[in-house]
Amino acid sequence: MNDWTMGVIELVFSFGLVLGLIGIDLWRTNRAVMRDRRTMHTTETSRTMNVLILCTHNSARSVLAEGMLNHLAQQRGQAVQAHSAGSQPGGRVNPFALEVLDQAGIDTTGFRSKSWDEFTTSESPPISIVITVCDSAAAESCPVFFGGKGRPIKVHWGYPDPSNADGDDDAKRRAFELTRQAIGFRMLQLLDVLQRPAAHSGEGGGVGADLANALQAIGRS
Repeated sequence: MNDWTMGVIELVFSFGLVLGLIGIDLWRTNRAVMRDRRTMHTTETSRTMNVLILCTHNSARSVLAEGMLNHLAQQRGQAVQAHSAGSQPGGRVNPFALEVLDQAGIDTTGFRSKSWDEFTTSESPPISIVITVCDSAAAESCPVFFGGKGRPIKVHWGYPDPSNADGDDDAKRRAFELTRQAIGFRMLQLLDVLQRPAAHSGEGGGVGADLANALQAIGRS
């Protein structure tokens, strides 16, 4: 075997070795990136404060509250995720609720009437706050949420049911829009409270002990 052949063999061998080292380095880099992404996702998920909003049928008020809280939290860049459910879901979201949310610029894709059982499984998000929105003044029975992970703070913010508004469709639309505005105002107050560092000082990154009093004060406002 002449020197030229030996030189080519050595060159090919060296080139293959370099490619192999590059491949190993890329593989290690890719693993590190994927690990960092998983860590970032886990951290972001753990930092998100989940709020569950309940009424009996999950068709109007709780849906309005879910839409408004998520919309406002996104606008403000706050890691708050709203969910809504019912103890006896009607299986249908009131079309007036979807209409007024749409008119407010809120995407209602995927909104549905669902059971609170979806938030009691091991896969469900940890709930920090549970808000009931039934109208106790109208003798509505508010659901009492016992399931889920952790010990969420529970608060009642009652609203009259706009579905029961008298009059024609235009009157019902006005009732739904007024309810949406009233709920939106309280959700802004909630987000203001959740911006305070003490709100996230509870066990496991949950809610702080002073948050319950702040939420009760919002309900009285």
